[in-house]
Amino acid sequence: MNTIAWKQKVARRFNDAATTYDAAAAIQRHIATTLAESLKAINLPSCPVVLEVGCGTGFLTEQLAPVLRPALWHATDIAPSMVQACLRRMQPHAINLNGRCMDGEWPNLPPQSVDLVVSNMTAQWFSDCPAALRRLYSLLRPGGILAMTLPGSQTFAEWRSLCRQASVQAPAPLGPNQDTLAMNLPHAHISAHSVPMSCANLFEFLGHLRHTGARTAPQQAAPMTVSQMRRLMHITQGHPLTMTYEILTVIWSRP
Repeated sequence: MNTIAWKQKVARRFNDAATTYDAAAAIQRHIATTLAESLKAINLPSCPVVLEVGCGTGFLTEQLAPVLRPALWHATDIAPSMVQACLRRMQPHAINLNGRCMDGEWPNLPPQSVDLVVSNMTAQWFSDCPAALRRLYSLLRPGGILAMTLPGSQTFAEWRSLCRQASVQAPAPLGPNQDTLAMNLPHAHISAHSVPMSCANLFEFLGHLRHTGARTAPQQAAPMTVSQMRRLMHITQGHPLTMTYEILTVIWSRP
């Protein structure tokens, strides 16, 4: 599948998940909270311009935008329904908010036009993550900060282990390797931590992916067949599972 078709599929899946996302995305909400808390004391101009990439339904927007008031906040997402959900969430907050559709991998803002770029659990959908982050970094004014979270390559290692047990080709890692990303962004600070997710069974894990819009296979990967899924169901036998997110946090300051 070429990049354009794959991105369109990603956008459709997130568009379809806009009404189910909040109920299924407790992990994403927790990660957004952690990122927002880490940014509340950062030094920014009195009226900063903020670009949020992949705003989703507004978890990060709601927690951080009121703190940075009177910021001009650009809330963007590749999925129109997600942008609308974010705008509805933020209606009571009296924020100077501009919501629009945009592929964060190819931002259409001028260089050195924003003071803060933030993103929560979005960059794994970039076809070339390091190059996309460099483009986003180029939007920063001097003294600006890029701050984002994304899943690392060890995310759902348990799922790939189950696939190997079932003689099913393991899916490609959801996100980049921490060391490889650091080599491509030599001046960025990249840290990692684990967030386990308890699932009653395999169906619940797959439901989490579906209801958060995250079930699109990586660009060069083939989707699983029905027979492969049956083998996985047989191995797990309805037992509880733990699936672990490896969360990479990227903090990149512009001198």
